[in-house]
Amino acid sequence: DAFRRVTGAEVVLVVGTSAVVQPAASLPLAALRAGAYVLEVNAEPTPLSEIASESVIGKAGEVLPALWREVWGE
Repeated sequence: DAFRRVTGAEVVLVVGTSAVVQPAASLPLAALRAGAYVLEVNAEPTPLSEIASESVIGKAGEVLPALWREVWGE
């Protein structure tokens, strides 16, 4: 079900992961192959960082609220 959902998504957020544990690590790759914009938010770089559409290095508890405010102005 997860693979079906990410391959049908326009945007996929990947938050707080090592990006190496399978099968979950394959989800962002499947999303990218299907044309989704993949945004990684993580405290440190991962193997996904260089291939994600965008990678933001930082604490999720700080980055995600800032992203929310930037996008939705709240």
